[in-house]
Formats: sequence, structure tokens, C-alpha cells
Amino acid sequence: IDFFLNKALWTNIGIENSVPIRIKNLLDIHSIFNEKHAEFFLEGRTLDSIFNNNKLLKNEHADDIGIFKEDYQLLMNSIIPEIQTIAFQIIRKSADMISILRDNLYIDICIFKKRKNNKIEYRNKLYKEEFYLKSDHIFLKEKGSMFQITLKNI
Repeated sequence: IDFFLNKALWTNIGIENSVPIRIKNLLDIHSIFNEKHAEFFLEGRTLDSIFNNNKLLKNEHADDIGIFKEDYQLLMNSIIPEIQTIAFQIIRKSADMISILRDNLYIDICIFKKRKNNKIEYRNKLYKEEFYLKSDHIFLKEKGSMFQITLKNI
């Protein structure tokens, strides 16, 4: 499903109507990662909106999470098969990202690599390792739903 066609679909439906579905999608992903004793961290605008506003932005139709390359095999061998049982589909796969879709909403799973000199790499950009190795938590509160997400990059 093309990203821009998907955005047009949600613009037509009313992008604000995506929020309850996005929350459900993140809750379900969070639950499976917990069940598999794996961690993910929020990334991009998803992190920004929850961290700064304590809720998801209403004008988005995709969410971003990240994992480290060391957890890639766990993701592919254990987590992805489990999320496929609850109607998520893999719609795009590259060396640095796997995009999944359910109910016409994306979650991009970004694959980060640890590099020398205390750097973290994603898509040929280097970031300070200290931002990704802290372990902290944030609570997502939206229309009666609340769950704790481990953040490793605030």
C-alpha cells in the first residue's frame, strides 16, 4: 500500500479517526514485545508527540518504533510471526526498516546499529549513543488507554 495513497485515504476518512486504531496497534505491539521479553523504543514523530504532548498527534497515519540490530533475529523469528496472527501484514522490508500495516495504518520498525566511538546509526546518520542507551519510561494516556513504554532515546 503506497504511503501517499494511504495518507489520502485517511485524509478522506478524517485523520483524527485514526488515533483510537493507532493506540490499539501500539498496545498490541507493546504486549507482544513484552511477552517475548524484547524492547522497542518510540522513534520520530511518534516519540515527539507522546513525549511532548502525552498523546499521539491527530494528523498522522503512521507510527515509528525502533529496535537495535542485535534484536533483528528475535524480531523476525518470534515477534513478526506473532503479530501476523493478529492481522498485521508486512508491507515493506529493507535493511533498515520493516513496515507493518493493520486497519490501514502503518507502524515502521526502524533497525538501529551500534557503531564505534559511542555512536548509533540509522540510515547513514550517526547519533550519540547516550540518547539510545538510557532506560526510562513514559505513559501513553489516550481515551482510557494507558500503558508504559520503555524509552531508550530521550
